[in-house]
Amino acid sequence: METLRNNEINRGMELVSGLSEIMPDEADDQVRLIYEDIKNTFRVPIVNFFFRVLANYPSYLVPAWNGFSPCLRTMKFERVADDLRSAALLESVPDSAGLQWPSEADLSSIRAFTDTIHYLLPKLLLVATAFHQDLITSGGIFGRDTAARAEEITPGIAAGTASIPMVSPGGPGEMLRMIFEDIKERHGHPEVATYYRSLGHWPGFLLGVWERIKPLVRSPKYMEKKRTLLEQTLRALEVHCPTRRDTSVHESLSSRELEEIRPICAVFRFRLVSDLLLDVS
Repeated sequence: METLRNNEINRGMELVSGLSEIMPDEADDQVRLIYEDIKNTFRVPIVNFFFRVLANYPSYLVPAWNGFSPCLRTMKFERVADDLRSAALLESVPDSAGLQWPSEADLSSIRAFTDTIHYLLPKLLLVATAFHQDLITSGGIFGRDTAARAEEITPGIAAGTASIPMVSPGGPGEMLRMIFEDIKERHGHPEVATYYRSLGHWPGFLLGVWERIKPLVRSPKYMEKKRTLLEQTLRALEVHCPTRRDTSVHESLSSRELEEIRPICAVFRFRLVSDLLLDVS
């Protein structure tokens, strides 16, 4: 089982590295509408890397998102995400002495952005897991739970959430390129996550933050915490999601697309999203 998973992840990493990201201003009308719904449903002003990659497969992304998104607007889903968020702290915050601090205005933006990403990531881990496991039904997760549906949250960007434009991974500055490469190598990720690419506007600060996180990454404590989070995520989906899978989202896909989408979802589930949740926490 472990070998099969690793093979799937390795295949997914190759695919993610070779695919372009469909940014919001590059998306066609159909995908742009999905992007807007993603932001309003997650209640953040961000379309995550996961969706920017899956947008290469609009015949999958559109029905998969539309089938799953009703669950994301419920208080029950918020509580499940809260539990994951609470469980993700590996240890107390490292000593910040000696950090190259940005200006107070920039630091205020970084705080708001970090809070936003921290709010988003548990929800994103649930979605990436559901997509990878094909836990998508026409009613969405909690689709049979009328009490949960009665607790629907009004869509819209939440007050206080923030975004910071990303720096290109090949952007200016040798120092920044070295930091990005170190983050990728340490994590074994195909690309640099959105969060780090946004903090790239402050290379000295990012370096100081990364130097404090790096020793934890892939340590025994880190890997055990990640295993626990992944298990907790799957249990939450199995408890609350109807057992019937809706395979209609696959009907319009080619055999090549079917072979590619699952490994891509595996990379985000087992590497990018789960790792970043630990890092940001």
